[in-house]
Amino acid sequence: MLVLTALAFLAQEEPDQTVTTAPRPIHGEPWITDRDYPPEAGRNRVRTTVRIALQVGEEGEVTGCRIIRSGGTRLLDHETCRLVSKRARFTPAIGPAGSFTAEYQTTIHWPPRARR
Repeated sequence: MLVLTALAFLAQEEPDQTVTTAPRPIHGEPWITDRDYPPEAGRNRVRTTVRIALQVGEEGEVTGCRIIRSGGTRLLDHETCRLVSKRARFTPAIGPAGSFTAEYQTTIHWPPRARR
């Protein structure tokens, strides 16, 4: 019985990281612009989308990026994560225990003006 009581107490002590407010982008400058479109992709007339998941830290900074759905070229996949990680800023996720790291997913279009 004592073991069950101790386990119940420990379970209550774990912070609840249920998201009450998801991370939200702070819109300033665009994350990807036409100037970012690599010349090689332009010469080959590559039009694609890259789906990414960003890890957003407690301060709203991007702490990680992973490709969920490739655009079909390593170059554009790499550039998407590199540029968005450098430029994107967020209001952090907020839960009952305060701000915490959470995931934000988005789709990036290449070239940037090519919306499907």
